[in-house]
Amino acid sequence: MKTILIATAAAVLLTSTPALAKSSKDKSVLDDLNYGAGIGFIDLGPTSSATLFYAIAEKDLDKVKLAKGWDSVAQVRLGTSTAASQSVFFLTTEAKVDYIVSGLFKASKQVDKKIAVYGMAGVSYSSVTVTTTSPQQVILGIPVPGTGGSASVSSTGIDINLAVGADFQVNRDFKVGVEYARYGIGNAFAVNAYYNF
Repeated sequence: MKTILIATAAAVLLTSTPALAKSSKDKSVLDDLNYGAGIGFIDLGPTSSATLFYAIAEKDLDKVKLAKGWDSVAQVRLGTSTAASQSVFFLTTEAKVDYIVSGLFKASKQVDKKIAVYGMAGVSYSSVTVTTTSPQQVILGIPVPGTGGSASVSSTGIDINLAVGADFQVNRDFKVGVEYARYGIGNAFAVNAYYNF
C-alpha cells in the first residue's frame, strides 16, 4: 500500500500539469510552474531530529484573488526522512518518516524585487515508524534468555500543515528560501530551492 501511495503521488507531481496543458485551449496551465526540492530537520517527538527530504511542485493560481499585493499558489509535496534515534539507559528509540504527502495553499507577498514572504496551510498524509531496541543482557559472560530484541510500530494519519517562510529570487527561473513548518508528526526547519519551467 505504501509503495502504491508513493508511486501515485510521484506520478501526479510529474504528469498532471502536462496532461492538463494538452486539454487546455490557451496552454496557460504550464505558466509559472515550479518544481523544487527541500531539505531540513524535523523534530520527531522524544527522539532527536531527523533529516527531512521532499520534492515540491507548485503552480500560481492566477484566478484565485487575495488581498492586494498577495499571490496565491497551490503546492504538492512528497517526502521522507532519515531515522532519528535516542538512547535512554539500555533502550534505543528510533523514529523515521516513511513518507509524507502534502497538499498546500500558499499566500505570498513580494516585499521587494527579490524577496517574498509567505504563509501556507493544508493537509498531510504521513506514515511514521518507531522502533525500540534493547540489547542482549549478559551476566558473567552468559547471555540472559528472553532479553534483547526490537519492536516496531507504524502509524499513519492525516494532519493539518502550517508554515511560514521567505523566498529569494536568484534569477528569472531560480529561487531559494527558508521555511518553518508545523506538521502533525513534528516541527521542521528547512531550505527549499525551486526552478520555474
